Amino acid sequence: MSAANFYTASVYAKAILMLDAPEKEIKNTVSEVIEIANHDISKLEFNFIANLPISKLTKNFLQVLFTQNKQSLIQIIGKVLKQKFLLQQNINLVKVCSFKSLTQNEQEEIKTILQNHFKQDVILEQEIDTKLIGGFTLLINDYLIDFSTLSKIVKIKSCIL
Repeated sequence: MSAANFYTASVYAKAILMLDAPEKEIKNTVSEVIEIANHDISKLEFNFIANLPISKLTKNFLQVLFTQNKQSLIQIIGKVLKQKFLLQQNINLVKVCSFKSLTQNEQEEIKTILQNHFKQDVILEQEIDTKLIGGFTLLINDYLIDFSTLSKIVKIKSCIL
């Protein structure tokens, strides 16, 4: 994901959250956009989207995306919305990327440490990346903490060369 796409998606997400509409409608739109973001709509026609059983507010938002040829951003917008919505609820969304699947105990240990540190609830999303060789990374909001073996190797290599 490019920085420009992330920024643009963040602007669209913020626009949804700042709409002059009842809070219930905004929450509904956020939920619908997050759900739609789970699917690749970039190759679909707006007419197909318009026939989905979604709110008028969501349809209007999607129509703006399609009109501006920005429908490919929907997945990023969904992630940003989910993150911002959870932060409003005092919940941190943390992406854990590791070389192998973490055990339930490892996940609970990471979650407990983060909850104690942030004094907020934490939701962990796990992703596997074998390129890390070992260890893990944490993406907390926009902050990356890297405990991977790969990053250690890169640091050692840069010191040697």
